Amino acid sequence: MQQSQSKQQVGGILGFIERIGNKIPDITILFISAFLLVCVVSAVLAQIHFNYVHPATGKPIEITNMLSGKALVDLMSKMVTNYANFPPLSMVIVATLGIGIADGS
Repeated sequence: MQQSQSKQQVGGILGFIERIGNKIPDITILFISAFLLVCVVSAVLAQIHFNYVHPATGKPIEITNMLSGKALVDLMSKMVTNYANFPPLSMVIVATLGIGIADGS
């Protein structure tokens, strides 16, 4: 005789938070999609001139197209130094390792 076990659903606000949290994609997919969105938006906005001036230097502020060749070369060549010189990254790495260990245990 087999018993069918139904998954108990938590009600109230915690159940709502759990259902919403289960629908969110993996953090890697979120990061990659946000990166691609910023690249596309920068490419579109780089074509528009807003006539803003930097108050300290007096030079016009321009949006850089992140999909241009120069920007992609800069991104790839400075990727390691950007991440290594970013101070909060060490805390994020430690927290991520802790979460991974807690999730696996």
